[in-house]
Amino acid sequence: MSIKVNHKKEVLNINLIWDWYRITIEGIFNLKKELKRNQTLLSDPKFTSLKYMTSEEFENYFYNLIFQIEILTTFNIIAATEGKIKEDFNLKLKKSISNNITDQYKELKRKIINRYRCSEENFMRYLNIDEVVDIWKTVQTGLVHDVGYVKGMFNFRNWVAHGRFWDPNFGRNYSPKDAHMYSTNLITKFSHIDNW
Repeated sequence: MSIKVNHKKEVLNINLIWDWYRITIEGIFNLKKELKRNQTLLSDPKFTSLKYMTSEEFENYFYNLIFQIEILTTFNIIAATEGKIKEDFNLKLKKSISNNITDQYKELKRKIINRYRCSEENFMRYLNIDEVVDIWKTVQTGLVHDVGYVKGMFNFRNWVAHGRFWDPNFGRNYSPKDAHMYSTNLITKFSHIDNW
């Protein structure tokens, strides 16, 4: 299946990614249980690589499979969160309403254009998501913890996306469950700010 992306539609949805993860993990656990219970299934060509594994290799295979899915899910939730925040940033800039948040967004836009000497049409390429969520902390109390966690998630996303060639020293683990919870909490809390 090939996908034609429409930039005007939401490409990644945090809740749908979370649902995909839960359904996929349940399917993997059920498959693992069924393969252990019914060894004749291993004669199916799609399971050929599993047929001659020791029980330890079999367990490691499924452990690693789940680990990969957790990394991909966490990565996709973070990417969806970043997209949602940037989309909100861009929409607020297009409105002519003047308030604390849009005034700070306009100032950040000016800084980006000056810093990178880019055009108004291209400035979003240079938008640093950390700068946007730092603005959120100034206009809404109670976001400090969520913003801190989400900023750490963005570092995790960068580490996964750009090759993992450095020791990240995250100081915490990033699971799909935590990524989903903190992303939705942050977006929900921010959506209740006046003049959203």
